Amino acid sequence: MEKNFKSKDLILFIPARSGSTRIKNKNLKKIGKTSLIQSKIKACLETKLGPVVVSTNSNKIARIARRSGAITPFLRPKIISNSNSSMISAIVHLIKFYSKKKIKLPQYIGLFPATNPFTKKESIINALRK
Repeated sequence: MEKNFKSKDLILFIPARSGSTRIKNKNLKKIGKTSLIQSKIKACLETKLGPVVVSTNSNKIARIARRSGAITPFLRPKIISNSNSSMISAIVHLIKFYSKKKIKLPQYIGLFPATNPFTKKESIINALRK
């Protein structure tokens, strides 16, 4: 059965911390003229399925994300922004932040890492429908 998402049903969540140990500033690396984070935000926004929220510990990534149309409601704490931190810890932080601020959580949170820049809007829509 196909799911027709409404903007209140879904957050398109992009974790993008700084401090990668293998590739410095990896989320800001460009492929052509666009950084990994900008490419992912663009693809998520094009779906028009819900707000695009970026979780980062970097002021620079947060500024770029906002200029690209994403929401950055907080900076992620250092304790969950290191190489041992899981994406789940970033999602839990988002949920706790929304709950503390009494912001209604959507039914779904879609996880879209910036490090997979070739994801197209059609792929996102098709995956969420399934």
